[in-house]
Amino acid sequence: MRKLASIKLIDDVLPIEKADRLEQAVIGGWHVVVAKGQFKKGDKCLYIEIDSAIPPEDKRFEFLHERCLKRWMNHGELILETVRIKTIKLRGVISQGLAMPIDEFPELKDNNIGDDVTEILKIQHYDDLAEKCGRIQGVCKIAGNAKGNFPVYITDKSDEERIQNLSEYFDGRFEEEEFEVTEKFDGSSATYIYAPNIRKDDPFFVCSRNLELKDEEGNLYWDISRKYDILAKLKKYSEDNGNIDITIQGEIVGPGVNSNRDQYENHEFRVFRMFDATNRKHISPNERQYAVLNMGLLHVKVIKNNFKAFKELKTMEGFLEFVKGKTDRGHEREGMVFKSVNNGEIHFKVINNDYLLKQKD
Repeated sequence: MRKLASIKLIDDVLPIEKADRLEQAVIGGWHVVVAKGQFKKGDKCLYIEIDSAIPPEDKRFEFLHERCLKRWMNHGELILETVRIKTIKLRGVISQGLAMPIDEFPELKDNNIGDDVTEILKIQHYDDLAEKCGRIQGVCKIAGNAKGNFPVYITDKSDEERIQNLSEYFDGRFEEEEFEVTEKFDGSSATYIYAPNIRKDDPFFVCSRNLELKDEEGNLYWDISRKYDILAKLKKYSEDNGNIDITIQGEIVGPGVNSNRDQYENHEFRVFRMFDATNRKHISPNERQYAVLNMGLLHVKVIKNNFKAFKELKTMEGFLEFVKGKTDRGHEREGMVFKSVNNGEIHFKVINNDYLLKQKD
């Protein structure tokens, strides 16, 4: 699970030109605008990442309500409200996340540097709340009804760690590591699993980001599975590889999905990950690309193969600059995902800050 809120150290404090009351706190790879004098280098703080949704009833965050309060309504009735943390620009500099003095949170006094305090503060991922409220409003119709929770006992969710949380990766250890670099598509994450060893009578799982979904009319995830004949293709791959339990994950794009920024006329499914659940290992990038081609499926755009990213890009700023640019359809690219060619445990995403600054909701 992603650490949305954790105990961190202030690595540095930097001035902001022509800002008398503000400065930048550096926390790992993140830069956060804070009140001048609020922190000094080495201070302990509570850091809350972008994409977080904070309960509005917590009075310690009341100062954010004017700028960050988000409400969902259904036929004039308030369903839910939350304080959303997102990327913003203040006095010409990007601010990502929220840093607050640790002494404002007595319930965290026994926590150590690096501890995940997301659940203690009842913070949730904003996208999870938006999906839930969309269902209630009847505007999130592409997924239909839940059959159960996402089967984390079989496979991982598709959320990658952000490069800003991996400052230690820049210590030189990965300079010779080769990476597959793929474009991060701005769609809806879908997971398809064929697991005959785990659920013999009903081995096919169709999942959104958080749920296993029922097969019913109007369910886009199931429609996609039929369009691409995913069950038959996963079954064959499983049988050809020793009857393993196999997961394929990708992005659904098209009309009605995340505003369809790239204006696809039809729904498409593009694969970005395969996981051998029987042997608990990721299918390597080269093998995955070959398998997707053989199955007649679409793959996310590959930017580079066998790329020595940490040797070529060197710094956090280098990665953030590298991912900037447009999609093939002319819109701001969401970002890129980096996966080690030889080590399935090394993978992360780098989100384009220009994309984040243009997000409306």
